[in-house]
Amino acid sequence: MNDMTIIDYDTNAAIDPDLINGQAKYESTCALCHRLDAMTLVFDEVEVIGDLADDDPVEFVHKVRFGQPGTTMPSSFDVGWTTNDVRDILGHSQTLPHFCG
Repeated sequence: MNDMTIIDYDTNAAIDPDLINGQAKYESTCALCHRLDAMTLVFDEVEVIGDLADDDPVEFVHKVRFGQPGTTMPSSFDVGWTTNDVRDILGHSQTLPHFCG
């Protein structure tokens, strides 16, 4: 599915996410490593999940869909998530704290 159906390229925001579903998916899977506040696993010493979701939602979606190479991060395919679930996780992640503000 084309990312343009789940990401507004003008604003970088998820398009009409179900934040309750996104939070539930995040908390049941992603938070096991990233914690509920998503401040664990700082990427490149300057980014956390909230930063990546806001600054580069296309990369964020790609990582959710396919996992992070060289890690045990599951892909959305591994856990049975739909494209809408991925969009919802993006939307929830865009509400999470940022590393530098």
